[in-house]
Amino acid sequence: MNGSEITDILEAFLHEICVEYGFCLPPETKREMVRSPEATATLFVARVFEEEGLRADEFEPHYTNLHNLLVSRLGGEGIVQRRS
Repeated sequence: MNGSEITDILEAFLHEICVEYGFCLPPETKREMVRSPEATATLFVARVFEEEGLRADEFEPHYTNLHNLLVSRLGGEGIVQRRS
């Protein structure tokens, strides 16, 4: 998966979780998260919760649902950014 595809997936994911789940981050935060994403879906979704001022471990099953959604969008890999 190339960088452009990952960017598209992350932008669509952030839009979807805003519309469907109410996790609506400020535009600047979304841009920064997409520009410099966390390495894995686990870390990326945890950051969404952190940016909302929430602890992921206190909001099960929401965290798991969002994590599984992002992993499925990434083709089941769970890798957001490949490290060299």
